[in-house]
Amino acid sequence: MNSKIFSQAFRAAAVLAATLYATTAIADAVCPFAGCPGAPLPAAGALPAPLSVPEGQNIFLGALVVPGDTVLLDADGSIGDVLRFFAGGFVFLYSDNPGTEPIDTGIPPLGANVFTMPEAAETPPFVAAKYVAGAPGLQNTYFVLSDTSLVPDIPEPQPFVLLGLGLAVLGLTRRRHAGA
Repeated sequence: MNSKIFSQAFRAAAVLAATLYATTAIADAVCPFAGCPGAPLPAAGALPAPLSVPEGQNIFLGALVVPGDTVLLDADGSIGDVLRFFAGGFVFLYSDNPGTEPIDTGIPPLGANVFTMPEAAETPPFVAAKYVAGAPGLQNTYFVLSDTSLVPDIPEPQPFVLLGLGLAVLGLTRRRHAGA
């Protein structure tokens, strides 16, 4: 009887593990070739960890990568963002609609080495599109943070006032009970 329960528990755990792995391991787009934009150069090696790339910031990767453009398409098929990799090991995320947000830069003319993928960030609950570049065994992973904020919202003062008021009432009730 115990082995049957163990077997069922093991199967349930295996299904749960496979489900969790599938949701975290699958990228929105994989460019599986050594010449893909953002792929590591063999002499430089892969990045040590996945990299988050926010809009409008020139980021040094710390390693040389294949230069080129990864184009992120909006749901209507138009270009929403361009993730540009430079020969010197930098990456920059260009975004559409300049003027709608301070960091939107507009879309530049595309280069010669272009890879196209959907912009999954528009589909809840995703907050970033995941792009994997390079041949299997030597790949870089990028999270494209388009139309997202890296700075958390600042809470309004009302919750702090309510918290302070609640602590004051709690202190007064304790003082009354201690004095009685």
